[in-house]
Amino acid sequence: MSEKKIIVTHSWEDNPSRPDIKADTWTEEAEFNEDGSISIIRRNKLLTIKLNKDGTLSVSLGRIDGSRHVSGNLKKMNKNI
Repeated sequence: MSEKKIIVTHSWEDNPSRPDIKADTWTEEAEFNEDGSISIIRRNKLLTIKLNKDGTLSVSLGRIDGSRHVSGNLKKMNKNI
């Protein structure tokens, strides 16, 4: 990772409820957008990742035509042991 470029690896498993979704991995070099997000387009799919000010990570995945969009926020969980 440098100030302007980052290597992103995105992988997923087979989805038993969706036979058309098979396990795969993307590894791409990307640059940060002006808003601080990272966008990767591969095989008509767009993956966008952004670290928010509150510490959550916004992730969205969809087709570049806008259909079948999935998104959510990930938040670091603190555990006191």
